[in-house]
Amino acid sequence: MPEISFRYQAPTAGKHLVGLTGEFTDWAILDLIDIGGIYILKLPVEPGRYHYKLIVDGNWMPDPANPLREPDHFGGE
Repeated sequence: MPEISFRYQAPTAGKHLVGLTGEFTDWAILDLIDIGGIYILKLPVEPGRYHYKLIVDGNWMPDPANPLREPDHFGGE
């Protein structure tokens, strides 16, 4: 199974709480690790198309590094 690297860099300095959740985690929230201001998580994920979100300081958001978007059922993407 290929390993996918998820990365997030906050637009503001300081510590942030960054998590990842999605179909490939059964919607469990996994923490990204802060490495010099870039938050990273590597996961084995079967090839395919999945819905997922980042959670940054309690706010659910689409992955800014992924241009592919679909509407969710809560008025977001």
